[in-house]
Amino acid sequence: MASFESAESAGRGVARVLSMGVMPSACEILDRTTLKVLKRCDPNIPIPVEGDAILFEVEGVSESSVEDSSRLIEQSCDAVCITRASSQEEMDRIWSARKLVGAAVSLIDPMKSRIYVGEDVGVPISRIPAMIKKVEEISKDSGIPAMKFGHIGDGNLHVALFIDVSDRDSWSRLGLAADRIHRAAIELGGTVSSEHGIGLARAMYMESQLGKGLDVMRDIKKALDPRGLLNPGKLGL
Repeated sequence: MASFESAESAGRGVARVLSMGVMPSACEILDRTTLKVLKRCDPNIPIPVEGDAILFEVEGVSESSVEDSSRLIEQSCDAVCITRASSQEEMDRIWSARKLVGAAVSLIDPMKSRIYVGEDVGVPISRIPAMIKKVEEISKDSGIPAMKFGHIGDGNLHVALFIDVSDRDSWSRLGLAADRIHRAAIELGGTVSSEHGIGLARAMYMESQLGKGLDVMRDIKKALDPRGLLNPGKLGL
């Protein structure tokens, strides 16, 4: 587990590690907001209380190969603090923090609820730091708190946005923030959905993301479904 001064520097650390040819079997980001709410869930979880953290897990055919990969990660990260799990039990407890995120997000503010928009973007590994910076700017500009976590090793960044659902103005600001997050991912050569799917919620972005590729998809759809009976409206088709 590596701790960084900022989520942006954490993103640079991941990009640097992967550029060295190290392929962790798992690589997850937990930003400082996420870490704080995780500590509220369980004060005994062995995670840092300051900064932003990356959880790395490496595997190998031998103990020495695992040691080599671990050493390369430590040398590449430029982290404030790096902690290695000293036992299977400690490693399981650290990973339990990541598994708790879904439940912990409700503790960020009892007066706010998480709304699932702009929550599943992904960008090329080299653009992770830029995407994190954009999310932080959007969160600040909109006045909407955000937690950042996810499978950052493949460029996947989950952004949890929170609002007071009884405040109409918050809904307006939320929509604008989510739109900016989606468009930032596209501008950085990424996708509006890394794993949750497009459906109707993100169909409006497909032309921007796919360009003329969407025309090819439309032609295929027409050939296979000339009457438009299959999933009408999905994927912007």
